[in-house]
Amino acid sequence: MAHHLYGFDEYENVRFIPENGVALCCECHNDFHGRYSFGNNTLEQFKEYIQGLNYDTYELEKSLDILKPMLEEEIKKKKEKRKKHYSIAKLATIINEYPEIVRILMMHGQIKGAYTDQDGIWVIPQEEAEEFFELRPEKRKKLINCLVGKQYGNLTITKVIGRKLEGKKGRQERLYVEVRCKCGEVREKPYYSIERGTIKCSSSCKGDFYQ
Repeated sequence: MAHHLYGFDEYENVRFIPENGVALCCECHNDFHGRYSFGNNTLEQFKEYIQGLNYDTYELEKSLDILKPMLEEEIKKKKEKRKKHYSIAKLATIINEYPEIVRILMMHGQIKGAYTDQDGIWVIPQEEAEEFFELRPEKRKKLINCLVGKQYGNLTITKVIGRKLEGKKGRQERLYVEVRCKCGEVREKPYYSIERGTIKCSSSCKGDFYQ
């Protein structure tokens, strides 16, 4: 899998520069993002990560040290030319909320000034984001409850649970919600799998997801 040394969302000007990418196996790629999350990743984080692996990474580290000044120069030039924008991941980090919820609010026009850039990524200009940062209690409640009541096939979301670790090594964080199926079952499920339509409420449920 292609891993961006400087995160895809935050450092858009080096998204497609080959030197900003490194090939990882699926397990290591998921492991890295499970530790360092998504969006605002850096070359230094990746260097720290590979130093903890049981491999000889000396040559790779040397290559990273050579690439770093060039990549940072490209990032600096772009930031000087453009206004600052926040990605979903960055905005979610700043306001301490779930990226999934921030994305839904952006898509439904509930965050003023948010739009999709030339690469189809949801962003918001810094000046437009300032008001959104001042979260009052009623705004925070709106954030948490924006998923409650949404229907996906036979499933209806009844509650936002929060983030849980999952995966083989328990290092991948996912947003979990409580759902009620038409068959009557109430279960906790990862939101991403519900949104993609890849699950039933339980193995005993006889109804297909989209039935």
